[in-house]
Amino acid sequence: MKVTSVYPFPSFVLILEFDNYEHRVLDMKRFLEGGTGLLAEMKGNVEMFMTAKIHPVSYTVLWENGVEFDLSVLLEKSDSNHDGDS
Repeated sequence: MKVTSVYPFPSFVLILEFDNYEHRVLDMKRFLEGGTGLLAEMKGNVEMFMTAKIHPVSYTVLWENGVEFDLSVLLEKSDSNHDGDS
Protein backbone atom coordinates (compact mmCIF):
# COMPACT_ATOMS: atom_id res chain seq x y z
CA MET A 1 0.00 0.00 0.00
CA LYS A 2 1.18 3.54 -0.81
CA VAL A 3 0.11 7.04 0.15
CA THR A 4 -1.02 8.77 -3.03
CA SER A 5 -2.16 12.13 -1.61
CA VAL A 6 -1.72 14.05 1.61
CA TYR A 7 -3.78 17.02 2.76
CA PRO A 8 -2.29 18.87 5.76
CA PHE A 9 -4.48 21.13 7.90
CA PRO A 10 -3.30 23.97 10.18
CA SER A 11 -4.72 22.02 13.15
CA PHE A 12 -1.78 19.57 12.67
CA VAL A 13 -4.02 16.92 11.13
CA LEU A 14 -3.32 15.01 7.92
CA ILE A 15 -5.85 13.45 5.60
CA LEU A 16 -4.12 10.57 3.84
CA GLU A 17 -5.29 8.93 0.63
CA PHE A 18 -3.93 5.49 -0.20
CA ASP A 19 -3.64 3.67 -3.51
CA ASN A 20 -6.64 1.49 -2.55
CA TYR A 21 -8.72 4.74 -2.39
CA GLU A 22 -8.99 4.53 1.39
CA HIS A 23 -8.86 7.84 3.27
CA ARG A 24 -7.45 8.02 6.78
CA VAL A 25 -7.10 10.84 9.33
CA LEU A 26 -3.90 11.25 11.32
CA ASP A 27 -3.75 13.69 14.23
CA MET A 28 -0.05 14.60 14.36
CA LYS A 29 -0.25 16.50 17.66
CA ARG A 30 0.59 13.36 19.66
CA PHE A 31 3.86 12.97 17.74
CA LEU A 32 4.78 16.64 17.94
CA GLU A 33 4.24 16.93 21.71
CA GLY A 34 6.99 14.46 22.56
CA GLY A 35 9.05 14.98 19.44
CA THR A 36 12.73 15.76 19.43
CA GLY A 37 15.12 17.01 16.77
CA LEU A 38 13.52 17.71 13.41
CA LEU A 39 10.11 16.59 14.64
CA ALA A 40 10.25 19.17 17.45
CA GLU A 41 10.80 21.87 14.78
CA MET A 42 7.24 21.33 13.59
CA LYS A 43 5.60 21.76 17.01
CA GLY A 44 3.65 25.00 16.75
CA ASN A 45 5.15 25.69 13.31
CA VAL A 46 2.13 25.60 11.01
CA GLU A 47 4.17 26.81 8.03
CA MET A 48 6.53 23.85 8.29
CA PHE A 49 3.70 21.39 8.92
CA MET A 50 1.88 22.57 5.80
CA THR A 51 4.88 21.54 3.63
CA ALA A 52 3.80 17.87 3.89
CA LYS A 53 4.06 16.08 0.56
CA ILE A 54 4.41 12.56 -0.83
CA HIS A 55 7.94 11.16 -1.00
CA PRO A 56 8.56 10.35 -4.70
CA VAL A 57 10.24 6.99 -4.00
CA SER A 58 8.83 5.60 -0.73
CA TYR A 59 5.29 7.01 -1.17
CA THR A 60 5.06 8.08 2.44
CA VAL A 61 4.73 11.57 3.96
CA LEU A 62 7.76 13.88 3.88
CA TRP A 63 8.19 17.43 5.18
CA GLU A 64 10.49 20.17 3.93
CA ASN A 65 12.74 19.82 7.01
CA GLY A 66 13.42 16.14 6.26
CA VAL A 67 10.94 14.48 8.65
CA GLU A 68 9.51 11.36 7.04
CA PHE A 69 7.02 8.94 8.57
CA ASP A 70 7.20 5.22 7.95
CA LEU A 71 4.18 3.83 6.13
CA SER A 72 3.43 1.38 8.95
CA VAL A 73 3.16 4.29 11.43
CA LEU A 74 0.84 6.17 9.09
CA LEU A 75 -1.42 3.12 8.86
CA GLU A 76 -1.34 2.07 12.52
CA LYS A 77 -1.81 5.52 14.05
CA SER A 78 -4.43 6.92 11.67
CA ASP A 79 -8.18 6.50 11.82
CA SER A 80 -10.29 5.17 8.98
CA ASN A 81 -12.71 7.57 7.36
CA HIS A 82 -15.43 5.34 5.94
CA ASP A 83 -17.88 8.13 5.08
CA GLY A 84 -20.75 5.90 6.20
CA ASP A 85 -19.57 2.77 4.38
CA SER A 86 -19.86 -0.53 6.20
